[in-house]
Amino acid sequence: MNRLLSVLLVAAAASLFPSAPTTPSAPVDLRIDIAPTSYGPNELLRERRPDTYTCTAMLFDEAHRAINIRGEVVIRPGQEQTMTTTSHDLTMTLKGRVDSERTRAVADVTVTRDGVLISHQQSRVTLMRGSRP
Repeated sequence: MNRLLSVLLVAAAASLFPSAPTTPSAPVDLRIDIAPTSYGPNELLRERRPDTYTCTAMLFDEAHRAINIRGEVVIRPGQEQTMTTTSHDLTMTLKGRVDSERTRAVADVTVTRDGVLISHQQSRVTLMRGSRP
C-alpha cells in the first residue's frame, strides 16, 4: 500500500512541473555545399570570381517539400564570414571559412527553433588547385 501511494505521489508531483522542450518529431534535412565561385545565375552570362568560394546551406521542410531557409556566404582565402537568417520561428547561422593557403574550407551551420537547438552540422573539404593550360 505504501509503495502504491509513493508511486501516485511521484506521478502527481511530476505532473506539476512543465516538461523540458523537445526537438521536433519531423526529420531535419540540412544540406551544405562548398564550391569555387565561378558561375553566375544564368549559364549564358557566366560570372568569374577568382579565388573565392561559396558556402551554401539549405534547410528543407520534409512535410511540405520546400526550402525553409537558404543561406550563402562568398569567402576569399584567409577570411571567415557569418550569416544569420530567420524564417518563421527558425534561425539558421552559417559560418564559412577558407584558410589562407587555400587547402581547407569549413562550413558550420546551426539551426534553432525558439532558442532550442534543432540541428548542428559541419562540412569540411580539402581544396585542390586546378592546373591551368
